This record gives sequence, structure tokens and C-alpha cells, in this order.
Amino acid sequence: MSWWYVVFVCEGITLLYAWLMFGCWYEIDGEDIVIYQFFRPTRLPISKIKDVKKTSGYLATAGMSHLRVSISLTDRSVLKSYAPIEISPKDRDGFMTQLKCLSQIRP
Repeated sequence: MSWWYVVFVCEGITLLYAWLMFGCWYEIDGEDIVIYQFFRPTRLPISKIKDVKKTSGYLATAGMSHLRVSISLTDRSVLKSYAPIEISPKDRDGFMTQLKCLSQIRP
């Protein structure tokens, strides 16, 4: 094997790893939580949130950390599942406080 082939494969693996690690983030945008996973947004309406709680663990989800937030929704049609979604924002407590404040403002 030539050296350029090995460099090409190693760079490809490094780029794939970086894309997987940094291609997931979350934000609150008006009346929705937007989850960007692999640069594809998924919108969850805040008005459909039933429960928000802290959780931890190492099972594979959209969360990049073991300190996560579990969000249960009232309407199955949003995620096509009754299972809660788990995300791991940088500031878990601040994110939960902001989310709970926004959900209480809704009528």
C-alpha cells in the first residue's frame, strides 16, 4: 500500500468521527425545540411536552453525554412513538429551567 492511501483513509475516518461527534446540537426556537442531528433538524413543539426530567446513563440516544434531559410528549404523532426523547444540552439545568418557563407561559 502506498502512503497516500493510508493518509486518505485516516483523514476520512477522522472526518467521519468529527461529523458524528459535532453533528448534534439543540436549541429552543420560539415555540419549538429544534434538535439538529447529523445537520438535519427535528422540531418538537413545546406545547406538546408532557414531562421534562433529568436522566443519566450510557445508552445510545441523541444525547452526547450521560447527563441528559428526558422529554415526554403528549402527542404520539410528533415523534411517531410514545417513547421519550433524550438529549444532552451543555447546560442541562439552564435548559430545563428555560423549557419549563416556556411551557408554563402557554395557555
